[in-house]
Amino acid sequence: MITHKKSGIIKYTSIKKKDLRDLTEKIILEKNPLDNYNALISTNIDTLCIDEKSIEAFLAHVEVPDLLSNYRVEYCDQMRYIDLDVRNLQPFLFVSGSDEAWVLGKFQQIEKFLNNKLDEYNEEQKRLDRNETIELKVDKIVIPESILQKFEKRKPSDQAMLILTILLLVIGILQLISMWK
Repeated sequence: MITHKKSGIIKYTSIKKKDLRDLTEKIILEKNPLDNYNALISTNIDTLCIDEKSIEAFLAHVEVPDLLSNYRVEYCDQMRYIDLDVRNLQPFLFVSGSDEAWVLGKFQQIEKFLNNKLDEYNEEQKRLDRNETIELKVDKIVIPESILQKFEKRKPSDQAMLILTILLLVIGILQLISMWK
């Protein structure tokens, strides 16, 4: 029997839990209940190593973060093998099987999925970065007369401190409002 192989370094891709589920179930495992296969999904979090045979068991661990940057998915059955290893500086994908079209197609399918997620995450981060930038233009701040009367008899430095405190308070409130949007 001839075994066809395709392997290569892929772009580094952190992955969200829900996307790892999709990648594992729909693309790598293809969810064929008749298949007799072995699968292993693993990660290292600090000194904790998590290895599970199903994506459900893997994601059930409370230690698994929402965004994984360190993971490995292995799959093998009688005629095919997939190893997606994103645990080091050079993420690697290896696909082998008896059908060359399947090997090439599966490699491209996984690579495309990960590239699309990388692009999606980058766009999401750009949107977040844009939202973090706050431009504040204040033409006028009105301080109630009752507050000013309390400080009329105080030194000018105390009055300046009051104005500075109010400005900082206004800026803080505006930042909170912009984060909630």
